[in-house]
Amino acid sequence: MNLTISQFQEQLKESARLFAEKQVAPTVIKRDEERLWSANIFEKMGEEGLLGSIFPTD
Repeated sequence: MNLTISQFQEQLKESARLFAEKQVAPTVIKRDEERLWSANIFEKMGEEGLLGSIFPTD
């Protein structure tokens, strides 16, 4: 079993981290306290390719 992280996986991890820092973190406490779900953040995740990313496209 190869447990080495591929370049694609590293890029995906970095994209997710940057997205979380810029889009999620600034409002996470307020949304948690108010028990709000942000469809806007979910939509942006899709635009960034962060949804369904475990499935190959080819």
